[in-house]
Parts: sequence; structure tokens; C-alpha cells
Amino acid sequence: MDAYNYLASQSRLRQGLTQEEWAERREEWAGQFRPDYLKPNFVHEREVKKSGLWLPNPFSRGAEHAEKVVDAGWSIELFDTPEPNLLPELPQATDFYEETGRHWFWTSYKLVEEPGGWRILDMVDEGKNAQDIPAAELQRLIKQHNERVEKITQQHSPHDPDALKYLNEILWHTMQVVYYEDALMKQEPPDHTTYLEAAARAEILQDEERSITYLERVIRLFPEQRAEALRQIGALQLELSEKFEDEEGDDDRAERFLELAEASLRESLTIEDHAVGHIGLADVLQYSGDDEQLEEAENELHKAQEMTTDKETLAIIESKLAEIAMDREDYEDALEHFKRVEEIDPTLPGAKAGAGDALRLMGKTEEAKAAYREAIETEPDNLHAYVDLSQMYQKEGEESLAQEVLEEGIAANPNTVELHLLLAASYIEKNDFRRAEELVNQAEIINPLDENVQMYRQVLALSKALSKKLPPLPPASKKLPPAPGKKKPKKR
Repeated sequence: MDAYNYLASQSRLRQGLTQEEWAERREEWAGQFRPDYLKPNFVHEREVKKSGLWLPNPFSRGAEHAEKVVDAGWSIELFDTPEPNLLPELPQATDFYEETGRHWFWTSYKLVEEPGGWRILDMVDEGKNAQDIPAAELQRLIKQHNERVEKITQQHSPHDPDALKYLNEILWHTMQVVYYEDALMKQEPPDHTTYLEAAARAEILQDEERSITYLERVIRLFPEQRAEALRQIGALQLELSEKFEDEEGDDDRAERFLELAEASLRESLTIEDHAVGHIGLADVLQYSGDDEQLEEAENELHKAQEMTTDKETLAIIESKLAEIAMDREDYEDALEHFKRVEEIDPTLPGAKAGAGDALRLMGKTEEAKAAYREAIETEPDNLHAYVDLSQMYQKEGEESLAQEVLEEGIAANPNTVELHLLLAASYIEKNDFRRAEELVNQAEIINPLDENVQMYRQVLALSKALSKKLPPLPPASKKLPPAPGKKKPKKR
């Protein structure tokens, strides 16, 4: 019923129905197609276009500011693909993933200002309209947006104070490329590299399901690329398994995608005995495994080791052998593997912090601190090194040193919510509410939608009211992103 109230009084999307009639039709539709897991991809307000000659209109009363157009890319799971025109606000999907029923859309909304705020006057199916654009024009638009992204990345650093503004602009242009490529693929299927590039782009956007749809087309259209596509699909299915378990709490789906990942990687190895296939299968077995599966994962890595002379690949294999040793709590063996990583490829991220973990768990405190410090100096974006070193100081009662490490991490990674909240927690513990509030405010500017920011704001408000030390605070986030080269703990 609430959705009806977001439509303008003259919106065609109301279909001339009463609020009750309108809602009843949507409920009937939802019962049939079971929409779930809505995910926004982007929201972008278009710039207002003004003509070269503008004369003030005394009768407009600011009407030129009373409407705007907002583009939105989004996806949702549906039990089945609806027929067109069932509902006027339902666009045509630009792509869909059969395994989950996820459908992707690109729409624009014309908004008008009415009493009570902005309301939707009309909707345009931009994804469908893009399919009517000639192929040559689509290619021109894709090139134009790619060039804009390249220009932004050349002119601005992720550490700039206004980095978020430019990151949002990059997201907008990148998503335009994604949707225009969807339209282009429907008109004239390109060569396999275009699909692989589209899959890589979707993965960067953390849209693994969409990435898989492109790789599935590679399998259908280019059988000679089947093994490579299956290797990539298997890795993405493992990522989805982790996502469904950690973020959605959907254990059934997590297990399903773990099984799919293993099947994809095993099939890839029957087509092509490739080191990357063995490494990917080892990842799946390690994540899902008991001791027997850990042993199989180790064997897969040794197979990969025998098949390559590439230094980076050999270093990755050693880092994964170190992870397996950590899982077995054989920290001395893990430390030896981490040392070999640095000998083979000193530039591979994560080895120094991994060595710090092993040393800390072996009880070699000073050596662990030195390893974390070295990790921070050589990998300033390794959040785990800051967190682990700070926690070591905290446990020793060295609160000032613990805070200094987090402040150093924030200086190197100013757009990281987790470090801001961890530092805020330390100030809340000291009843320094002013500094804690500054940090929470900064975290909220970085990501206003982060649920941990809101949780800490509530903790801060409560601690102010009580004006006394609270019980130990929860961690700053459900999970800190894994450090480069550092594997998540496996599922048990």
C-alpha cells in the first residue's frame, strides 16, 4: 500500500485505480512471481539540461526545479520471468541468471515535487530502449564511458578527500557500459573476449551472478573456451557460497553453490589439466572440508606446483599451503610456507601479515609485532595488519599504541569504515565521546548505509546517557574483508 503513495497524483503508473485496487493487483503479481533479494546497482540523478537562452518566467514559481530524472540499475530474484506489460512499472530484464532467478533491469524515473516530497510521475524502461540503439552507436557509447572512467582514474587517487564523489562517477559510467553491452550482445554476439571482459567487469562490481551469466554464454557459444569459463565459474560459485552464508545467512544456498563450484572445477580438469583448475578445486575443498578434504586440497596444490614454473603462481600455491597449515594449527609449517612465499615473490600481498598471524599464535609476540609492522609498511592497504597489531597492543594494556596503529591505518585508508569504528570503540571505552562521535560521523559519511555505523551510533548515544564504561563492544563489522592473499577461515 505504501508504494502507491510514492506515485504522483497524475502518474500513469496508478492506472486510474484506487489505492486498494492498485495494491491488490501487485499482491496478486507478487504471489505468482515471488520477488526477493532486491539489490540496487546504482542510482544516478541526471543533470538538468538548460537551453542556451533562458528568460525568467514570473509565473513559473520555481517550476524549473520541480521535476528531475533519476536513473536506477537494480536486480531482483523472480520465480519466473514475467510476461511484458503485466504491470506498467515492470521493465524488461536485460539479463537473468537461471540458478537463482535473478533478473537485472535499468530504468529511469521522472520525479515531480508535490506536497509531502518527491513523487514518481513516470518510468522509462531504459534497458529495453537500449536494445533498439544501433550496434555502431552502442559501441560508440561504450567507448565514451570507458574513456571517461580511464580519465577519472588517471586524474584522481582513491585516497583523495573527494574520492567517494569520483568513485560514484566511475560506478555510474561502468554500469552504463554493462547495460549497453547487454544490449549489444543481444544484437550481434561478439567474440569470446568481450564476454570474458564483461564477466571480469561484473566481478569487480561484486556481482558474481551476473558474471556467471556471461561465462555461461561463453560455454554455449565458444565450446573451445569451456575449460577456462568453467574455472572462472567455479571460483565465482565459491564466492557466492561464502556470500550466501556470511551475508544472507542462507545455509542451503551456500551449500548448493559449494557443490556447484566443486562440480565446475572438476569438470574443467577433465577438459584441461590446468594448474589454475587444481588451485581452484583446492580452494573449494579447503573451505568446505574436514581433515580428509584438507589433505585432498593439499594434494591438488602439489599437482598445481608440478605443472607451473610461473613465480607468481608458485607463490600463490605456497600461500595456500600456508593457509591449510594454519587450518591444521600447524603454525611452524605455516610460517615456513609464508617465508617461501616471500622468497619466491616478495610482491605477493598477505605473506608478511600471514607470518604475523603464525608467530602470534606460536606465542612469539615481539616477532609477530615486527611482522605486522613490516606488513603495514609494505602493504599500507592491508587492514588486517593494523587490526591485529592494534589488538595485540590492546591486550597488553598499551592503549595509546593501539590507537596510534588504527590512526595510522585511517591515514593510509581514509575511506575505510571498519578502522574508523574500531578507533571510535576505543574512545568510547575511555569515555571520550566527542572524539568517538567524530569518528562515527566520518564512518557515516563514507557509507551511510553500513549497519555497523548505525549500531555504533546507538552504542555511543547509550554510553553518553549512562556516562560509564559499557561491557566489551561488538566487533566493528560482521567480517573484515580478507587481506590480500589471506583466505577466510574454512567452513566446518
